[in-house]
Amino acid sequence: MDTNKKKYQAMIIVMALAAMAVSASCSSLLSEVPTLTPAPTVTATATALPPTLTPTPYDTPTLAPSATLLPTDTPIASLTPYHSPTPTHSWPSPTPYQSRGDLNIHTDCSVGNDAYSWMAFEAEYWKYDFIAITDYHWCPDVIQQCETDDRILCFPGLAINVEGSRMLLAIGIRKPIPEGLTIAETVARIHAQGGLAVAAYPYDKEFLYTRDELLHTGLDAMECPKKGDNPFADIATTVPCVYDSDAIDRLHVEPYASFVCDMKITSIEDLRGALYAGKCHR
Repeated sequence: MDTNKKKYQAMIIVMALAAMAVSASCSSLLSEVPTLTPAPTVTATATALPPTLTPTPYDTPTLAPSATLLPTDTPIASLTPYHSPTPTHSWPSPTPYQSRGDLNIHTDCSVGNDAYSWMAFEAEYWKYDFIAITDYHWCPDVIQQCETDDRILCFPGLAINVEGSRMLLAIGIRKPIPEGLTIAETVARIHAQGGLAVAAYPYDKEFLYTRDELLHTGLDAMECPKKGDNPFADIATTVPCVYDSDAIDRLHVEPYASFVCDMKITSIEDLRGALYAGKCHR
């Protein structure tokens, strides 16, 4: 028991000495903190501004009056509008109107795959001005659609087999024409209805025309090849060329397979006149 009491008293003494040491250390630290001295008050002193400088006016020399700028006794010349000199060369006159068309289109009434409405729609899409329906037999319902179409000028027609395995296109007719006649007889019947007679594929071996048949049977025009040589090019001024598609579906109706006339075509007579005048071309 005495031993514990002595230990306890020793601990108290140690703790008291530690406390005294901490207190002395803190006092030493506080004594080392410098005392802050307030900054001196700065008093602003007014300073006089420099006197305002007054600019000295600049003396501009006065110009002496000159003599009269425009003489009063001399009239002023009048200005004449400038006219460009007359050109020494000439330019071709612009074409006032062109009509595009195709004179050999088939429908599903004969060998075609598409109805008339589709063929006409495609021609209208390509901005054709006229077409001709040339089925291999007379189709009254197709002819009626053609004649009453208000979207495009449509000539009712027919592809006709003639004597000697030739083929003729009858353009702008009002009733069918029998097959198997001679070229001259078929042409005469087409003309009797006010139509145009066009030799179909005269350059093709299967339907080859002779030069005499083209020149002396009354034909109005002949189909000419869209590419390659034309064996009848030398008579094209006498028997005009037309270029068409022989389309059996709407995908074959395209400007590549058509021709243009340098005038407005509103009737079969307009077309006849354009062909005879040499105004139709690729």
